[in-house]
Amino acid sequence: MKIVCMKVGVGYKSEFVNQMLHQIEKTNKIDDFICWTDNPRGLDSNVTVHNFKPKFNERLWWNKAMLFEPGLFESDTIYLDLALYPQDKFYVLLGLAKKLTITYSTVM
Repeated sequence: MKIVCMKVGVGYKSEFVNQMLHQIEKTNKIDDFICWTDNPRGLDSNVTVHNFKPKFNERLWWNKAMLFEPGLFESDTIYLDLALYPQDKFYVLLGLAKKLTITYSTVM
């Protein structure tokens, strides 16, 4: 299972990416942790960086839609928003993912 996140602009610092990686690694085996970003500074060395130039600059969150490009991912991949904080038994969600999946929550 590969995990993908996106960090563009200044809304989230690299610490959010690193924290997500470490939380997931505590209880889950993953094949790769990929971050699409316009600024890789400060990312953990275990994060696979894909340099990304945002297409939508006024509303940066719209760039996530670009992850749905057909053929972009060749194996099971799950997208996790940086606002997500993975906890115990996160592996259940990972087991459900096929190709690209986006998580959604209305809980604040």
